Amino acid sequence: MRAEDGDRAATGAIIATVAGGATAMIAGGALAGSALAAVCVYVLAYRRGVHGYRLVLVGIGVNAILLAVNSYLLTRANINDAATAAAWLTGSLGGRGREHAVPVALALAVLLPLCVPLSRPMRMMEMGDDAAAAMGIKVQRVRGCAMAVAVALCGVATAAAGPVAFVALTAPQLARRLTRSPGVTLVASR
Repeated sequence: MRAEDGDRAATGAIIATVAGGATAMIAGGALAGSALAAVCVYVLAYRRGVHGYRLVLVGIGVNAILLAVNSYLLTRANINDAATAAAWLTGSLGGRGREHAVPVALALAVLLPLCVPLSRPMRMMEMGDDAAAAMGIKVQRVRGCAMAVAVALCGVATAAAGPVAFVALTAPQLARRLTRSPGVTLVASR
């Protein structure tokens, strides 16, 4: 998943904020928004399987719609809720403590081991779906699992710190350079 995942999770968080939610409710809204948006993207992109370009294009379209929903919700909220949501939308680790780090650490302990078996099939999929399928990779299953793990990881990060888009864009590239790996560095980039 990419930088727009934070925007997708933000819709759920803004809805929770406008509903007068506490910090835990906002985090839950971010996770739910991320998951629901990913399901929508997957369902809309599905046509005899999900292919990379269609998935990206549908994701961009859903992201544009959700950005419009975010703006609409902010204009209709009362001023205090809108200010809280706008502050959350900037994304920051300021004011975060142990109570925020423990749930993220638990989620990472569960989700990062799921990335390890996906690394090899993802490298094979870099050559294209047909070539990967010829090598015995179940492309649709691997793509679905990778999406689920990526959405969960992005949702957890966004729930904890808000949508920090710059980090989402640079993390995979930094991980690739730090690990000197030519392929997909799923564990290191999360």
